Amino acid sequence: MLQGDFRKAIDIFMAPKPDDRPDSAKARRDWQDRFLNGETADNEAAAAKRVMKGLNRFMTAENSAMQSLSRYPQDYKRAFTCIPKTLRMMFLHAVQSLVWNRAASHRITMNKTDVLVGDLVMVETTKTPEIHAVTSEDLSSNRFSIVDVVLPLIGSKSRFPDNEMCDVMKKLLQDLGVTVNNFKNVQDKDLALNGDYRKLLCRPTDFDFEIKEYYDPKQPLIQTDLMKLTGEDIVISAAEDGQSKKIAMVIGFTLPSSSYATVALRELMKKPTSSEYQ
Repeated sequence: MLQGDFRKAIDIFMAPKPDDRPDSAKARRDWQDRFLNGETADNEAAAAKRVMKGLNRFMTAENSAMQSLSRYPQDYKRAFTCIPKTLRMMFLHAVQSLVWNRAASHRITMNKTDVLVGDLVMVETTKTPEIHAVTSEDLSSNRFSIVDVVLPLIGSKSRFPDNEMCDVMKKLLQDLGVTVNNFKNVQDKDLALNGDYRKLLCRPTDFDFEIKEYYDPKQPLIQTDLMKLTGEDIVISAAEDGQSKKIAMVIGFTLPSSSYATVALRELMKKPTSSEYQ
């Protein structure tokens, strides 16, 4: 999308997926093979109509693109803009987040606890918060701590740090085949990528924990919303034959927006939280 290669963008999300159902997998292969008998508009239109029969209704991007291409074959930009705006924006946000995540990892390896000259921080003013680059005077006065440091989500109006991180973030963009100008000139009139800023580190608040012993691996350890509505309490089942005692820690905490509990748990346990690991 950022490079303006809408044909490749469509081919990416139309590519076969490992968890596809048989009919969806066939539909995706049909799309890949649409030009076996020649790269013509008629062949693509016919393929798009066949493909739609194998897609389920939850494949929003795929269905939207195929419906357009069945009527306007080889007009990939038109087809892409038929995808709902929120989903198209999510694709772009994914690129912003990928760059931010890699930049944050690099910044932490540079220095985990100290603020550096040139780091960006958000300073509260009487009107709106302003982005400020840390100076040597700020360091001398201990004006900021590491939890004040922010990194930009790349956009047309975002500012790079005034230190090594500027070159790092530009290199990360280069590795993806894009530049800041791509974010300024997105070839989609409905979308605007102004950019934003996110805290490098975030401290959870309202943190508490409780150690519980239980036996049944399916034993509920926290109240569901339904249990709260019905006034049902947690009751630990007694041990049955062959069941050994298990120990759990139930924790609670509050995070601001754009922060994720899965990442907080990963850092707490020093273990991956992906489904593959679990």
